[in-house]
Amino acid sequence: MKRKKMTAICMLTLVCLAAGCGNKEDEEEVSRPAHEREETEVETEAQVTEAPEPTEEPEPTEEPMTAEKTEEIFSKAFNENLVVNNGSYFVQISDKVFFRAISPDSMEEGAVFGEFLTSEWNAKESPLICYDLNSHEWEEAGSITGVGKLYACPGGFYVGYMEDAQLDTYATYYYDIEKGTQEKYCDGLPVGISQSGEILVTNWVKGEYDKLVLVRDGEQITTVGEEDCYFDCCGFVGEEMIMLKQNADIEYYLCSADEKGNVTELGYVGNSEQGYAQVDQFLTDGSDAYVSIGYYQGSGHFLSDWQALQATPAVEGSVRTAIDSTNAETEYMDTVPVIYLDETGRLCDAQHVPYIAYMGDYDNRNDLYYYDDSFEEKLLIKDFIDNSYDDDCQIIQNITSNAETAFIIYADAAEDQEYEIGWRPGYRRTGWHTCVIPFGYGQLDDNGQAKEIIIIQ
Repeated sequence: MKRKKMTAICMLTLVCLAAGCGNKEDEEEVSRPAHEREETEVETEAQVTEAPEPTEEPEPTEEPMTAEKTEEIFSKAFNENLVVNNGSYFVQISDKVFFRAISPDSMEEGAVFGEFLTSEWNAKESPLICYDLNSHEWEEAGSITGVGKLYACPGGFYVGYMEDAQLDTYATYYYDIEKGTQEKYCDGLPVGISQSGEILVTNWVKGEYDKLVLVRDGEQITTVGEEDCYFDCCGFVGEEMIMLKQNADIEYYLCSADEKGNVTELGYVGNSEQGYAQVDQFLTDGSDAYVSIGYYQGSGHFLSDWQALQATPAVEGSVRTAIDSTNAETEYMDTVPVIYLDETGRLCDAQHVPYIAYMGDYDNRNDLYYYDDSFEEKLLIKDFIDNSYDDDCQIIQNITSNAETAFIIYADAAEDQEYEIGWRPGYRRTGWHTCVIPFGYGQLDDNGQAKEIIIIQ
């Protein structure tokens, strides 16, 4: 397939407001949101200029991605355990990151809090993008019709499919990366995949909506479920699925299940007195599972408590609380902290971890940041978006970071009462953007800030 040239690269000229640029305390003075400025005003903090179109197609720096080459990369990545963020919007296969340039037509025009990505209820065709983490070039590797996150397997991707949020249309489709074709794989939407990519988990079987279904080669191999119980797939340790179980008394247990459907209760987690439990993050070291769980209360879904658990698959009673809100390194906050394993294998928590991009807060909410190896906050882009949630603004939908590269989906939005629910504000989508921001070695300017934003859509 012919390589696409990067036709929309925005170069950022990032000018310091004062000496000591990059220091958060020195940047309390923040410019007005872009939509409030006069069109003739010069944006000195982060001026964005669009690169001119080249008159000729540039020579490719490497051999274009062929279907056979891509299929070989996938197989090798699974064999060598080089698949990262499987079951997400941006899946890393070796040194390539694959994602859909999601069609805005697949989503509702409006949503509470402007969370448009969660309203993707109508399957539309979208380009499948392949981004090279080394060359920082991208190309269209095909097109996929579906909704939600991508689940990679040695031969391609699984993606959810639905029409207008109708239950009887819920299905998983398989995209063959070598052939560039797509066909129905099984009923139900995908919610998990094993480390080998051979076992897919869906959350629906005809007539029953409270079971997890394990599928291999398009055939149902087993189901997991109990009467008056709900199971939520957390992730996999190898081929063993880890689940959060909620019973009729709203008590929570961590469980595991093998591919034959044998369920092991790993241990008690909590109950409704703490709040409604939700899995926020899943990690594995190849032997144990590490699950962070937030407890939420009220119609506003406010965080009331959290804990991080460690458990060994198939070992009854092995669950233990590794971190909770009383012995955490991170002070209390309104979101569950990030958990990670340090160089000694110890489970730790932090508000942010190195090289994972995030938006600032309060006076710095329009700015994009990351932490370096020393856990020191670094300004990546000043005034990246208007994150004010005012009448006209931009709203982040997803941020994923892979190998010092940030992949971001955000929407242009306008507040609209038609989509509000009670005290929760509603927003109408007016624009849709997917971009990539490299910030590794050689990708930062003299001030330590990003040199460019690569616009995908």
